[in-house]
Amino acid sequence: MALTITNRGVATNNAANTSFVVNTTSNCTAGATILICIAADNSSSGGSTNDITNVTDALGNQWQVVPSTAVVFDNGAASAGVQGSIWFTHQNAGAIQTTTNVTVSTGSTCTAKTVTFTEVTAATGFQARIKAGGAKAAGATATAATSGATGTIVVGQALVVGIYIEAGTTQTCTGDSDTTNGSWSTLQYTEIGTTTSGSCIASQGKVQTTADSTQSYDVTLGISSDYHSSWAVLVETPNNACGCNGSMGWW
Repeated sequence: MALTITNRGVATNNAANTSFVVNTTSNCTAGATILICIAADNSSSGGSTNDITNVTDALGNQWQVVPSTAVVFDNGAASAGVQGSIWFTHQNAGAIQTTTNVTVSTGSTCTAKTVTFTEVTAATGFQARIKAGGAKAAGATATAATSGATGTIVVGQALVVGIYIEAGTTQTCTGDSDTTNGSWSTLQYTEIGTTTSGSCIASQGKVQTTADSTQSYDVTLGISSDYHSSWAVLVETPNNACGCNGSMGWW
């Protein structure tokens, strides 16, 4: 039994719209759990409401938001901060390929958007399921962006973290490289737009390997920026185990 993490690529969109299409940059494994981390302008309700409302794909897979991962940094004006969330699918209708359109919808017109795709694969006969999600307090004008401390991650579980940054193509990002009870996957990072009219996202994952502990995901930014972050914890369960937030508490 072992979970594995595979990067499936990044994508951007910089058109004013209420939905946009993105694609993975490599084909996903059938039966694996796919997560999309989404960063966007906080365009709704004067900037105070997260309005990333839905994720769908051309195959008809069911997508859900990871509980407690929808966040917004609101500094008092629409599109002057950043919103983000993590969504997932178990690919119940088919394996996502590079040609599979994935559509992200927002409740209001939004311009700068960035996403990352991450695959979490379980051993044969098992499924990677969402155990928990969480978020940190928003960070203002910082170059050290952090997810804050998670709850305890148990050996064998996986953690996927997204940091959503209010900046554009002049931003830079150095990923986390700590090896505390596991090693972070290669940084996925992308950016679009200019200054506060732009969007950047960073994400990485870690499989807990040597001891139970909390984790904190910490990246270094080249330019001081507003940011927010959230994370998902995944656990490996038998295919016939209770899911869908049943008695075991996973999705």
